[in-house]
Amino acid sequence: MAVHIEFKSKIPGAGQPDCDLNHGLAGWLKDKLQDAGIYVGTLNRYDWGFEIPIHARGGEYYAGLPTRGEGIASWHVFVDRRLSIRDRVLGRSMPADEPMVALIKEIIARDPQFKVVSVQEQH
Repeated sequence: MAVHIEFKSKIPGAGQPDCDLNHGLAGWLKDKLQDAGIYVGTLNRYDWGFEIPIHARGGEYYAGLPTRGEGIASWHVFVDRRLSIRDRVLGRSMPADEPMVALIKEIIARDPQFKVVSVQEQH
């Protein structure tokens, strides 16, 4: 189960193709995580958007930024923790109050060009 952080933005460059906007946002988040002392792997590009591998705070996480249409001002990032086989068998999942979720939400909220709209657990 992932936690989705919905936010609105005023990202410049609305005329660029959507993949450029998403890549820019993924790069921005990766840089901010690194500035916070978090080890972040290489951005991975998929047909659905971008994934940021995160290794911190005793776990492996990933943040996904799905592709949005050109000029869209509403965004979301989903955060999930890679669970062990044992956790999966026992039905454990990542709670919405996971520290990595709180950190990513704080990074987004701290930037004046963004406004966090909601944080939701989604299956």
